Amino acid sequence: MPRFIGEYTYKDTLLHNLAPQAKILMVVFASALLFLMEFSKLAFILIILCIAAKSAGIAIWKLGALIRPFLALYAMILIFYFIFSPEKMAEGLLTVFRFIILIMVSHVLLATTSISALVRGFESLAWPVKAFGASPRTISFMLSLTIRFIPVLFLEADTIHQAQRSRCSQRRKLRSVSLLVASVVQNTSARAAAVADAVASRCYRTKGTTSINSCRAEAKDWAIAAGTLAVMGFLLWYG
Repeated sequence: MPRFIGEYTYKDTLLHNLAPQAKILMVVFASALLFLMEFSKLAFILIILCIAAKSAGIAIWKLGALIRPFLALYAMILIFYFIFSPEKMAEGLLTVFRFIILIMVSHVLLATTSISALVRGFESLAWPVKAFGASPRTISFMLSLTIRFIPVLFLEADTIHQAQRSRCSQRRKLRSVSLLVASVVQNTSARAAAVADAVASRCYRTKGTTSINSCRAEAKDWAIAAGTLAVMGFLLWYG
């Protein structure tokens, strides 16, 4: 079972070779459309997603295994609906189903796109922020660090949790949880400080930089993205 979302593995498939800009836009707009769809349409989207994942060499059981790490979140959503709006439990189940598909979509994106490609894709799409004095390179760099630290947090928490279990610390669960959180925060802060020192030592700058690999989306990339979003739009408005 995967411990975190998205573990990139190079493969020669259509999704792997698709330009990162097209995949990022597909995920952004598809995520917005998901929260406007009803159950039957979401089920159809889930089937298409499974077919796409299978064509990219992603095992279907890995998509299903993504449900378990977020069970606490799903349970919290349902509990809130049960307490404050018990007559809308069906809507709560629909919300959970939307989150599950959203997590699966994110997994497919990260599993078929390398971090460096995602950074270049974000950077090329973030050019409008220049009008506000922000740097697209800095924004993409921050996003890449965030994506890199997600699996680190999961692995760090799992390592500390296993160490606690081996020392029979489960007898005092509240204290174990507080120590787990404190240890994860401390270790993550140390890693972040190390990354900051590494960036500073390499004279990071936002202007006058180039990339060894070009990141240009071709017409076929945009056609695939537009076709996918058109199908989702058709299901939303006419399905």
